[in-house]
Amino acid sequence: MITSDSTLLRDLADLDPAAGWTGTDPATADRTRARIHAQYRADNTTEPAPGAVPRRHTGRRLVLTGAAAVLVLGLVGVLPSLVDGGLTTPPAAAIPMLDFEQPDGVPAGAELARLAADLRAAPAEPETDRYFFSHWRSVGYSMGETEVSDGHWEVDRLIRREYDYYRWGDGSDGSGGELAVRNGVPEPGSVYGPGEEWSPAGATVPGTAEELLESTTRFGGTAGRYPGNYLLSDYSSLAPRLTAEDRATYVDAFALAGDVTSYGQATDRLGRDGLAFGATRVVVDEGTEIPIEIVVLLDPDTGVVLEEDTIFPNHLPGAPAVVEEYRLLVEAGHHDSVPPCGDQACPGVKGAGAVTD
Repeated sequence: MITSDSTLLRDLADLDPAAGWTGTDPATADRTRARIHAQYRADNTTEPAPGAVPRRHTGRRLVLTGAAAVLVLGLVGVLPSLVDGGLTTPPAAAIPMLDFEQPDGVPAGAELARLAADLRAAPAEPETDRYFFSHWRSVGYSMGETEVSDGHWEVDRLIRREYDYYRWGDGSDGSGGELAVRNGVPEPGSVYGPGEEWSPAGATVPGTAEELLESTTRFGGTAGRYPGNYLLSDYSSLAPRLTAEDRATYVDAFALAGDVTSYGQATDRLGRDGLAFGATRVVVDEGTEIPIEIVVLLDPDTGVVLEEDTIFPNHLPGAPAVVEEYRLLVEAGHHDSVPPCGDQACPGVKGAGAVTD
């Protein structure tokens, strides 16, 4: 699609994704994943067979977020920008792709086996402090629409979504709290009582990679069709709270899943080096099959996820794939008191560094 609409072109020219942050809410994802799996077990009719070829979109209306956003975000890669009042060479994607060592990808088995072995051979981790604290930042885009005629909607603007997401937990009793800051404005936080939030390790991981893979795929549905994609998604938020052995178990399960690709080394958007792995699932939106890839960048020393990118295809001929959203792990670790959540005390904490009893 090529357009001369001045409002849309001006919005595109002003985009600066590196300056903004937003993200998928990991706590919400954790709490709703079981319900999503159950839904697909009950009704799996909208999932295509693995390996299906996506079709061009023929739906009448483009939605603002979710799977169908790819059909709009795909436009970003080919819309012209406005320079000196005229049209210029189309830009790349609104959010640039990371620079992968192996951009076409290779089978990940050997690289994953080496990483798992390195994690198991690393020195024992020291005893941790009582409180676990994490801070994620992310940036993504949704689309604004206008109904130009009865039942016909067209995109007229890009809306940048920025999030800072903070979470803390008390390893002694499982209490904690979380706070999301959207576009600089804190949203209502949540506080969890003892036993309601997380264990000291953050999750119970099966003892072997085979058991972990089986626990992910046992209910079928999309997780059964695309296990690597679901394992990577689950692991992203859990990894900072897992032991080195549990991280190695996850890495072994990635290899067993069989649908994980290695993209080699890459540098995340905060300048940290890591190993990139990706896996795709296919969803159906208004009759269109859309492959959605998650790419995670793992710290080669700890296995922790440094960055997670959600990548959609671009349905326009010759246009690049589109990074719909990325999440960056800014901080994750144990403390003897809870740090502030940005400019304010975390929910459930009586001021920076003081924990509610």
